[in-house]
Amino acid sequence: MQTLLVIDDSDSVRQVIRDGLGGDFRVLEAQNGLEGLKVLERERVDVVVLDAVMPVMDGAATLRVVRARGHRMPVILLTSETKTSRIGTLLALGAQELIVKPMRIEELRRKVGELTTTKPADVIPADDASSAARRAAARLPVLLVDGNEGAVARFWAAAPSFADLESCTDLTAALAAGARSQYRAVILDAAALQKAPGDLVGQLRRSQPGAHLVGVFLRTTPDRAAAARELGLDAGLYKPYVAEDVTHLLEGVAGLPRTIDADGGRFTPHPLPAAVEAHGAFASRLKEELLAAVEQAAEASLARVWLDIAHPMPHPLLAPVVGAVYGRCTELGLELGIIDAAGVVAAMGRALVDEPLRIVDSADLAD
Repeated sequence: MQTLLVIDDSDSVRQVIRDGLGGDFRVLEAQNGLEGLKVLERERVDVVVLDAVMPVMDGAATLRVVRARGHRMPVILLTSETKTSRIGTLLALGAQELIVKPMRIEELRRKVGELTTTKPADVIPADDASSAARRAAARLPVLLVDGNEGAVARFWAAAPSFADLESCTDLTAALAAGARSQYRAVILDAAALQKAPGDLVGQLRRSQPGAHLVGVFLRTTPDRAAAARELGLDAGLYKPYVAEDVTHLLEGVAGLPRTIDADGGRFTPHPLPAAVEAHGAFASRLKEELLAAVEQAAEASLARVWLDIAHPMPHPLLAPVVGAVYGRCTELGLELGIIDAAGVVAAMGRALVDEPLRIVDSADLAD
């Protein structure tokens, strides 16, 4: 029997779906996106029914994380939204179908049936096997210790796709988790640290000798690094979490020379290194990461990806990268657009590739 996961904060909606599809599917339930993500980490799921508006972690943020984590099962969004632009945005995040509320169970049953008979969740196409293996090899096990459910959800949304995340509410639970698994990073909320009795941080350090221990502080803390050192930790983060900060920290822990920020189907290259002799290696790594990101976008069923050239880059470096990305997009059936807010493309006075590309000067114009 195939498994359906319904993520919706409405008890009545979950009940209707359970009663309507429970005879044909094993139905799992979650009240918000964070709970749903935890289910997906421990269960094989064939199809997800996802509410767009929920507390803690809404449908858009949940879907973004689901696809970033490599889950490729079909997703059906439930929404009361009727604006075409907003619906298009939700579908572009990687949903296969959308049902406008009030939901009719007959429509849902039909769409679930179509998706589960045509899109097996666990099939990896042969030509994607190597890229899947590369992603699996680069996983970074991370434990987040925070008793605030909303903060946990925001960390999930901010963390890069190569992080394998677990969470618990306090240091006692963290020690229990550490007895079962070894982590590369343990992220500790300062409030949890203040409530911890005795030398739990020392015990955690001894149980996780290879882990990077990171404290999380409010922005009223003037120096997060100094505050972390006082607590016997290796580094500090601020909350509310900023995706760039979280990614930069975990890249450092993983030892990955990342060159792009990826947000759904929008890819922003980092600035060139200051040392000119490092430019060639940077461009080579940039092309590799962009091609991998395009593959993930195709797996998430996106129709278009955007290359956001936010930082100047010499034409001899940029043109081959864009040409390679355009070629891969063409192979996979994706459209490529360029966001040229810095005027990099305009300054070149000619196209980066022979074929015409959609070029806009603002991210707001990227649909």
